[in-house]
Amino acid sequence: MTFQSQTTSRTIPWHKRLGTKLGWALSLAMAITMVAMGAGLVYIAQDNQKRLIRELQMRNAKEVARLISEHVEDAVSNLFFYADLVSLREIDRQQQKRALEYILINRPGAFNELTLLDSEGLEIVKVSKTYTYLHDELGDLSRTEMFGAVKTGDAYIGSFHESKGSGRLSIPIAIPLKSINGKVKNILLGDLNAARLWQEISQVEIGGTGYAYIVNSKGRLVAHQNPARILEQHGRDLSSFPPVANYLGLLQYTQGPEPVYHGLDGERVVGEYTSIPGTKWAVVVELPAKEAFAPLRLMEYYLAGLILVGVLANIVLIFLAMKRPIRAINKLSANANAISNGDLDSVVAIEGDDEISVLANAFNSMTSQLRALIRNLQQQIEQQRKTERALRSSEERFRDLADSLPQIVFEADLDGTLTFINKNVSQVLGYAQEEANSGVQALNFLAPEDRERAAANIQRVLSGEYIGGQEYAAIKKNGDRAPIMIHSSRVIKNGAPAGFRGIIIDLTEQKANERKLANALAFNEKIVYESPVGILLYDPGGQCITANQAAADLVGASLEQVLSLNYHKIASWKETGLYQVALKVVKDRIPMRHTMIGVSTFGKKFIMDAQLVPFVMEEKPHLLLMLSDMREQEKAQEEVRRLRNLLANIVNSMPSVLVGVDLEGKVTQWNMEAERVTGISAEQAQNRLLMDVFPQLAREMGKVRQAIAQRAPKTEARIPTGQVEGEVRYSDVTVFPLVANGIQGAVIRVDDVTDRVRIEEMMIQSEKMLSVGGLAAGMAHEINNPLAGIIQNAQVLKNRTIELTPKNQQAAEECGVTMDVIRSYMEKRNLVRMIDSIHSSGVRAGQIVANMLSFSRKSEADGAVQPINEILEKTVELASSDYDLKKKFDFKRIKIVREYDSSNPEAWCQASKIQQVVLNLLRNAAYAMAEDPSNAAPAITLRTAQQSRMVRIEVEDNGPGMNEKTRKRVFEPFFTTKNVGAGTGLGLSVSYFIITEDHGGAMSVDSKPGQGARFIIRLPLKPPSAHALSSSGVN
Repeated sequence: MTFQSQTTSRTIPWHKRLGTKLGWALSLAMAITMVAMGAGLVYIAQDNQKRLIRELQMRNAKEVARLISEHVEDAVSNLFFYADLVSLREIDRQQQKRALEYILINRPGAFNELTLLDSEGLEIVKVSKTYTYLHDELGDLSRTEMFGAVKTGDAYIGSFHESKGSGRLSIPIAIPLKSINGKVKNILLGDLNAARLWQEISQVEIGGTGYAYIVNSKGRLVAHQNPARILEQHGRDLSSFPPVANYLGLLQYTQGPEPVYHGLDGERVVGEYTSIPGTKWAVVVELPAKEAFAPLRLMEYYLAGLILVGVLANIVLIFLAMKRPIRAINKLSANANAISNGDLDSVVAIEGDDEISVLANAFNSMTSQLRALIRNLQQQIEQQRKTERALRSSEERFRDLADSLPQIVFEADLDGTLTFINKNVSQVLGYAQEEANSGVQALNFLAPEDRERAAANIQRVLSGEYIGGQEYAAIKKNGDRAPIMIHSSRVIKNGAPAGFRGIIIDLTEQKANERKLANALAFNEKIVYESPVGILLYDPGGQCITANQAAADLVGASLEQVLSLNYHKIASWKETGLYQVALKVVKDRIPMRHTMIGVSTFGKKFIMDAQLVPFVMEEKPHLLLMLSDMREQEKAQEEVRRLRNLLANIVNSMPSVLVGVDLEGKVTQWNMEAERVTGISAEQAQNRLLMDVFPQLAREMGKVRQAIAQRAPKTEARIPTGQVEGEVRYSDVTVFPLVANGIQGAVIRVDDVTDRVRIEEMMIQSEKMLSVGGLAAGMAHEINNPLAGIIQNAQVLKNRTIELTPKNQQAAEECGVTMDVIRSYMEKRNLVRMIDSIHSSGVRAGQIVANMLSFSRKSEADGAVQPINEILEKTVELASSDYDLKKKFDFKRIKIVREYDSSNPEAWCQASKIQQVVLNLLRNAAYAMAEDPSNAAPAITLRTAQQSRMVRIEVEDNGPGMNEKTRKRVFEPFFTTKNVGAGTGLGLSVSYFIITEDHGGAMSVDSKPGQGARFIIRLPLKPPSAHALSSSGVN
């Protein structure tokens, strides 16, 4: 008997089979046992090997120590023997040297050097096999450890070192040579050849690659079998090595731990040590661990191989023993697979009387009972399948029909719990079909305010009443609301209501369209009736069917009057040509525009712009007319033109250069100042690159982009912008960003600040001059005191040496001379003339100081009537001592011609300011004449004269003069003909200001090239308030 089963037979992988797992478990247990036994054997073998290696290393160390000790003792004995043999204590120096050489010859290879010291530790004889020591090379060893040890009468054995004479590795050995009374008379020091010692030690075999070395009492390396190693590591601290540390007593080194450590070469070694008798050394022997434990490693390999062979053999035997039980289990597994595949007649045949055969019989009995049970169950299942197929077919047809509808189809029980809903619920409300079909209340999909009404409607439907479609607000899964309409009816089962079903229609799109339509109608109506433009709509017969108030106002009528008109009958249309245009628009179906001027039907004058558009409505041609009042537009255009002209006038009237540029650097604005500076008109500069029309501003394009990007102005001050007539001009450049209507650009403003810069320089210079004036005044006061002493003492000296006063004669007689003799001596040595020169020079210096004080004093606000000739004389004296004049030219070389008015005219003035003006004229004249090398006799003429109500002052030179262009500009601020740095161009402008503004006078200049220059100053006799200023100015 067979049946359809969902279970299929499968092959079990070998590593998951029961036999494999049992076999591997037993094999693992056996392997662990054998490995544990092998590990124990290895441990015992290792312990024995370590003990043997240490014993061998100790024997090697003692053998090396014995050889070293015997070698050193032989060397000491030989030294004593030969010292007694040649009687070193009793012979002279020359014989001592030959005796030492004899010892070196008779003991070849034993000693490298021999040295004889006296009782004070001084070397008296020193011989070497390879080097001859001079007397100057003998040293003092009295402070060495060797001398201190031998002085007590004991022999000394030192550390290994390199002999100076031979360069060989040696061991210093010293013995005392005592006199008859037992005192040490001499010391014999020999450098024992260590190479010969190591030749004997090398015969001791320390394994294949082992070696020996010697450490001193401080644990430092002093000798090695390999001399090269001594040269590399001599003196190395080896106290961290276990054998050396044990020798130094730094740790307890017992026989327990394995003495394996990193040796001299850095590799792991096994080491032992022993002290060398008769020395303060210890010998250490080291054998590489890999060589020492090589036999043990070989034994471990052999033992591992034996264990591996045993484990493999054990695995084979275990798997052979597991073969029968595994075969029986496989039969049971195959029978079980057959039953699972429907073969209930399958029987397990296993012979024997063990547990496996009992299990097989029980399995066969279970199979027999299972066949009867399955037969009955199959009959019941077949009947149930037929019923389910019929129900499934009916349900599928209903679901397909429901899902094909665009609406939501649902069904609910009497409690309002959904029992079915189609998949459109996800599109309308956002819920998955599975969520809605999981026992959800239908009312939960509705807004809270609609649920009570919906519940009442459900009861009406369940009672059999037809209520039609009902609108509700649904709540989507995301919380949004959606308008819906529900059509429902009741469900009857077994003659009674069992629930209700229906469809849900989404009204979202319909409601949106309704709102759009209503909004559009309201918007269009609002546009038409509130538009400032007149709008009229005419039907195919020409009758006005729609018009707004603006259209009625434009023609001077009411809205009702406009709606009553037919454009075929409007006379003004025909008079203005609008009628002909309207006919063409309707006929050709093309929009047109027409401007008309005239009088409307209702008597109102108009200037209008008419736009005519063909309009199709209900498949009939209509005419749409839009009227605009041109009068306001004309006024607006006129205002725009006026504002543009005003703005252009403002921009062009500004003293600054204004240039507008766009992002590409093209010119968009160019005012009249820019035209004046560049000589390029606005029409020529428009739309050209800035670098082409204004090269000086080309470098400002970087600031233009920065200003636009940062929306902030950028300013750069005091930029040199070239020279005008030899004068450097300065400008401030400011960049203002312009961003409007999506167009980006900037305005560059250039302001000429040359005058401001010059004024600032003038202020700085004025401050300097004030400081210098104050300093000069202070110095003048300080000079006056010693100057008064010089003048007074010179006068007293002259009186006491020349005058025949009683006191002078009495003092001369007391000194044994007469006043006549003194006067005679004074005259012959020109001492009187010298004293007079001192006195006159002092007086002149006093006058200069007085003039300087007068000139440096702060000007009084109120002037006074003063003699002009005296002011000029003081100024000349001041100029002759002026520092700048002396530095650049010799003022004394200039001839001063005085043509003063004999009446010594007086005028109202501020003396210090007049001095400043005249001094400036003198300095300019001296500078101009110094620049003319052809002028061999420079001269300055000063003239004064009184003219009616004015005093005339003239300062004239015979210098190179000036041309007419220079003469006209000579009083302009900052104008100078001097080299850069030699002048500020302010002297004459300040002088002109002082004369004309402060004194109400006049100042002019007459000059021609090659004829010198004459400056004329006119000062009033009275203060300016009482004198007309009409005569002031430049002639």
